[in-house]
Amino acid sequence: MTSSYNFNFMFQCNENDTKGTSPPLIASAVRGTVHLKSTKGAEDMALEPLAKLGNFFHVYDFRVKPGTGSEFIRLFNEFDYGDDNPMHKSSAQVKDGVLCRDVEDEDHFYLIGEWRDIEIHKEIRTEMVEMAPEFVKLVDSGPFVPVYAEIVTETPQDILDKAQNQN
Repeated sequence: MTSSYNFNFMFQCNENDTKGTSPPLIASAVRGTVHLKSTKGAEDMALEPLAKLGNFFHVYDFRVKPGTGSEFIRLFNEFDYGDDNPMHKSSAQVKDGVLCRDVEDEDHFYLIGEWRDIEIHKEIRTEMVEMAPEFVKLVDSGPFVPVYAEIVTETPQDILDKAQNQN
């Protein structure tokens, strides 16, 4: 069995600036995406596409019972980062999902993840329904079922390379 780990790191680095006239850069990697940031504050573009052409997003758009948003997050994370989550055991999952909270409604969430194969996600989802994780009991907007979206475009590598060279 192979394990994968996500590391978050940040360090200050010097751009090839022999005269010392450019501001130092901060390089950080969060869940595998590298970001460069000038210490003057402007964040540069991430140098990889959000998703790969031909893969799929699952998108859950749901509400939780009024006032339970923070408890939902706690229970979701407890299950999501636990050893029993079957989603994290599938090679069909391309990138770990992200739970997003609506900035205008603390009880409204989106869960988004990237997969190579919708059918495998559906099979694992059926397995999860049988597991009945505690966080699902707080969902208040009907069935906890995703819509699927095919990734039909991604940023071409030459555009990303050009952005990196401008940094």
